[in-house]
Amino acid sequence: NTAFKSVDGVLFNMTGSSLLLYPAAHGSSYAVPDGTMTIGDYAFAYAKIQSIDLNHIQVIGSSAFYCSGLKTLNIPDSVITMGGGAFSGNYNLSQLTIGSGLTNISDTAFYGTMSLESVTIPSNIETIGQKAFEKSGLQTLTFAEGSKLKVIGVEAFRKCCLREIAIPKSVNTIRGSAFIENIYMEAVLFTEDSELIEIGDSAF
Repeated sequence: NTAFKSVDGVLFNMTGSSLLLYPAAHGSSYAVPDGTMTIGDYAFAYAKIQSIDLNHIQVIGSSAFYCSGLKTLNIPDSVITMGGGAFSGNYNLSQLTIGSGLTNISDTAFYGTMSLESVTIPSNIETIGQKAFEKSGLQTLTFAEGSKLKVIGVEAFRKCCLREIAIPKSVNTIRGSAFIENIYMEAVLFTEDSELIEIGDSAF
């Protein structure tokens, strides 16, 4: 076959630049090899993998890790694009670090990550997509100093367990239902020099 190759049971394109399929029961940990820049759509979907070294990956495809068994995740600074639903349904994910290469957290990226109790949104993120963290277990949401965040999407943090949030000065738009059904919410804080110009219906 001139289009694909298998490396230790994992399917790649012939040049090795794209990882296309990781068999569901292949192993609990994996290190992406040097030279691989893209993880394809659904490549790790339903995989029992618990940890991964993404090495120098630049692109993570849509639903790439849909319903995988990941417990920890470090998205390296090399990642500049992440498709919708990339880590949706990762119910066991409890530790997440987001690198400095991304400017957008895609729609439904971490939907349903029920074991994830805290996350820091790095300063480079400008947009948090629709339903990005909906139905996650988030109790603590921190925005890094110097945040460039502009838009918090529709239902981005719907049905989480947040108690208090401090909206960065840079945010100008909070879409409808962004934080709705956070039933433990006690306080939403804004800076005196907030750049906010739009709050959607039922945002909180």
